[in-house]
Amino acid sequence: MKNPTILIILLLLILKPLVLSAASLSDIKKNGEFNICAHKDALPFSNEKKSYGMHIDLAKLMADELGVSLKTSWVNLPRYAKYVNCDAYMGVSILPGEAGGEGFVKKTDPYAQIEILAITDSKRQLKTLDDFNGLRVATTSGSLIHMALLNYDTEIFVSYLTDKKILDAVMNGDVDVGIVANSGWGWYKINHQKATAKFHSQSTQFINAMNAYRLGIGFRKADKATVTEANKILHKIKKRGDLAKLLDKYGLEPVK
Repeated sequence: MKNPTILIILLLLILKPLVLSAASLSDIKKNGEFNICAHKDALPFSNEKKSYGMHIDLAKLMADELGVSLKTSWVNLPRYAKYVNCDAYMGVSILPGEAGGEGFVKKTDPYAQIEILAITDSKRQLKTLDDFNGLRVATTSGSLIHMALLNYDTEIFVSYLTDKKILDAVMNGDVDVGIVANSGWGWYKINHQKATAKFHSQSTQFINAMNAYRLGIGFRKADKATVTEANKILHKIKKRGDLAKLLDKYGLEPVK
């Protein structure tokens, strides 16, 4: 699987303990620096060349509230965090009951919603798997949706390795349906408003009930005080409207 947008999401779902140190809240304030790990090329979340993305902007808000500077350590895989000693991942999956916790990565309350969508012509309705019969579908190789569609009369394309390439294929008529994350679709619509006007998104929940989850901030080897303070900041920026503006800027959805 080489789709950066979905790859970063799935990698963060299976984070394993790493033998490293990371700063607690008191250390972050003492050092005057909040060091985050961000993917080098996974817009709308982050991009090293342009040095921006939702994760970067959210981290800046967090750093400002803590009264420290922001350092971005660019990595493509979570295991590389041990080489840069970052304090947090700005987007980790939060499953029911996972906020806070005692694990290696302590998670904040969720701030955004991720969902896998089917993108197709606005006139086409996809309500059951049978509706995919006879269609050309672009999806990530080995995904649960890919596996489900193998049992149907569907032409499956797994050569498009990013959400953008999948969506380009849909817009160009090379495929009938593209399976992407709502983050990829939201960002694509922002940058291709005219091209996307005749297309719409549909939930893939009827294909797999685990098609959605929430995002939060994951602090590496942190104490509870760090997560508590981060939750206070998230609540603060949500209350004053900064979080909603940030999510809307990148085509992301708030927690449902």
